[in-house]
Amino acid sequence: MQMPDDPLLTLDRYSIPEAAKILQVSSRSVGHWFRGYRRNERLYEPLFEPKRGNPSPRDRISFLELAEAKIVAACRAQGISMTRIRQARGFARKWLDSEYPLATQQFKTDGSRMLYEFEDCHNHRPSGPMFVDVGNAAGQTTLPGYITDVVTLFEFASEAQVWPTRFHPRGTDVPIVIDPCVRGGQVLIMSRGLPIESIYRRHLGGDPPWQIAEDFELSLSEVNAAIAYHVTV
Repeated sequence: MQMPDDPLLTLDRYSIPEAAKILQVSSRSVGHWFRGYRRNERLYEPLFEPKRGNPSPRDRISFLELAEAKIVAACRAQGISMTRIRQARGFARKWLDSEYPLATQQFKTDGSRMLYEFEDCHNHRPSGPMFVDVGNAAGQTTLPGYITDVVTLFEFASEAQVWPTRFHPRGTDVPIVIDPCVRGGQVLIMSRGLPIESIYRRHLGGDPPWQIAEDFELSLSEVNAAIAYHVTV
């Protein structure tokens, strides 16, 4: 099964609240996905398996799990049930032979074919939200927009690269990035490698954006993007 060689990709570094802010979902949802939950005396297992050799409840998640969770969040926003997502991810793990299937470049390139087979195997077509779009009478399939919108947020070093090297949490047109190899995977201003927390603390201290931009040698749009990151959910 495919596993990354770089330990920084799988290092548990983001707390549940931190991950929730990055993903723009509730901490409760992220906690359910990684810790499981109990409802009406029934125990629901976590969507993401415990780390090998460590069965304790998850307090932090890795960069690659963050990438997969972004796909999960997009599916949940479409009303797709956790049961179907769990089944699809399990199918993807086997089909792609990967521990983190939704984070791979192969999911980006071959995910539509894989998910079409999943829909066939589980008799989900054509009712309900789909994991794939059927484009024409010949049966050509593509990933639906709500998934392609997410996979484009992940940057790969080359076409041969299996794992993403960067994540643009607010879109590729926003100068904010997460790079697991830079500044401990913090959310950064891309041009300077500056943690946006540094900018936001200055903002909370009453410094105007133009002054922050001048002091950190940033553009005004970069400063405003860092502030907006913290005031939007």
